[in-house]
Amino acid sequence: LNRELEERVERRTHQLARARDALARQAQQLRHLLNATIDIQENERSRIARDVHDGVVQWVLSALFELEAARVSLHRGTERAEERLANVQTMLQQVKDELYQVIYDLHPPVLASNGLAPALRAYAHEFEAMWSIPAAVNVEGTPRRLDPKEELALYRIAQEAMRNAVDHGQASRVHVRLSFSSARVLLEVQDNGAGFDVDLVEQDAAPHLGLIGMQERATAIGAHLKVDSRPGEGATICVALSSPTLTSPPPPEEKAYAFADSHPTG
Repeated sequence: LNRELEERVERRTHQLARARDALARQAQQLRHLLNATIDIQENERSRIARDVHDGVVQWVLSALFELEAARVSLHRGTERAEERLANVQTMLQQVKDELYQVIYDLHPPVLASNGLAPALRAYAHEFEAMWSIPAAVNVEGTPRRLDPKEELALYRIAQEAMRNAVDHGQASRVHVRLSFSSARVLLEVQDNGAGFDVDLVEQDAAPHLGLIGMQERATAIGAHLKVDSRPGEGATICVALSSPTLTSPPPPEEKAYAFADSHPTG
C-alpha cells in the first residue's frame, strides 16, 4: 500500500512539474508576444506614415505646384493652363488610388461588401502581382456570407499563411482552398516551400508570432487550426469552423471583380 501511494505521489509530482514547465514556457512566450506586438504596431504605423508621405503627400504637393503653374499660365493663354489642369487631374486620380490602397491594406472593403471568397480571390490577385508566384484559389460548395468577425479572422489567417509561405518558406506556389457546407467552413492554405518541424516550433521559447497569431484568431471564433509541415515538404494551414454563422449568398463575383476569373478554381 505504501509503495502504491509513493508511486501515485511520484506520478503526481511529475505531472505538476510538467505543468509548471509548460506554464513557464507559456509565460515566456506571452512576454515575447507582447513585446513583438508592440514592435509590430509601431512598424505598421511607420509603414503607413511612409506610404502616405512617399505617395499621397508627394502627389498632393505636385498637384499644388501644377495648380500654381496653371494660375500663372492663365495670363499667357488658356491652352497651357488647360494642359496644367489636366496634369492636376491625373495627379489627384493617383492620390485617390493610393488612398484606396492604404484603406484596403488596413481593412479590405471587398470583404465587407462581397464576402470571404471574393476577398480571397482579390488578395490572391494582389499577392501574385507582388510576389510573382501563382496563388490559386479554389472555392467548393456554395459560398455564403458569414458573421463579419468570422470572415475577418479567416481572411487574416489566409493572408498570414500566404505571406509566411514566401517570407519563411520561400515557396514558389501557393494554393488556397475554401470549402462551404451547412455544417462547417474549411479554409486550407498549402505551399511548396521549405517547410519546418512543427513540434520544434511549438516548443520554441521565442515562438513564431505568425503561427500564434493565426491560432489566436481561430480560437477567437471557435475554429480549430491545424498546422501540417515537415522540413523540405512545404506547409499546410487548415482551419475548420464548425457551425458557422451562415447568412445570405454573396453577390456574384464576376460583377465585383473583373479579374476574378483569372484565378484557377480547381
